[in-house]
Amino acid sequence: MRQRLKYWLFQRGKNCKHCCLWCEYFSICSGQIEQERQTYKARLPDGRGIAIKTVPERERQIQRRILKKYARKGESGRMRNFRLDDESGHQEALFSWAAYQLGRMPELEYLHHVPNGGKRDKATATALKRQGVKAGVPDVVLPAVRAGYHGLYIELKAGKNTTTDNQKRWLEYLRQQGYYTAVCYSWQLAAELIERYLLRPEELTQEQKTITMR
Repeated sequence: MRQRLKYWLFQRGKNCKHCCLWCEYFSICSGQIEQERQTYKARLPDGRGIAIKTVPERERQIQRRILKKYARKGESGRMRNFRLDDESGHQEALFSWAAYQLGRMPELEYLHHVPNGGKRDKATATALKRQGVKAGVPDVVLPAVRAGYHGLYIELKAGKNTTTDNQKRWLEYLRQQGYYTAVCYSWQLAAELIERYLLRPEELTQEQKTITMR
């Protein structure tokens, strides 16, 4: 919503009078105008040259400030607000990033995590198994159709962790059923893949196996 508000206030070149906050064509409109604009040079009456930044660049500057605030790295190389030594920290970082990208990619509202991992006592684990929780289901699910795929499944890993036999079996089954499947070894790589899947689906190839991004 914040992204839509900024776009509505600052964009140029849009001829309609609709409010972007509720416009169902927002993503198409913003994408078309963004492709048409670039930073260009101009000259003032006194002869000085200046570079005029277009709206997309201004939006990117705002986005970078937000990401810097919530994903700043300390001297140790770890993100300040998230622990990146385990998968849970990468999960939090990915969904924090997704929350700030809703204006560009509204489908991220339906991005969700399957909470199959984590430590549980024996009684809780038994109860969850009765309720249908199954080992090996990929961590992140995006139910959005692109480039002939029914949706995107990502197994998010951290450090030297590797996929289990159950996870490999699930990923292979989902790939065969028409889903795009991947194993990503950081939240940044997962975010990069999600952005490519939603905004640049022409770059996706018909993979013969689950891709791994390190």
